[in-house]
Amino acid sequence: EYSTLNHRFIDAAHQRHQLVMAWTVNNAGAMKQALFDHADGVITDRVSTLNKVIKEVRTNDTLESSLVNYFNPLPNLE
Repeated sequence: EYSTLNHRFIDAAHQRHQLVMAWTVNNAGAMKQALFDHADGVITDRVSTLNKVIKEVRTNDTLESSLVNYFNPLPNLE
């Protein structure tokens, strides 16, 4: 469940060669958070929103935006 995920959990799962799927993520902020935290997949009821978020993240994938998201993830859950 996406609200319980964080980068530490995802990193630990990846070290064990396990995939992490964030579910059911239906708001753009939480989708962005899952992508920044390197979830392997996002399960959603709003595919068009997810596609927009993926394009936005790919376009704006900078060190600055990654650091802001890493140190201040809560605003993304709005």
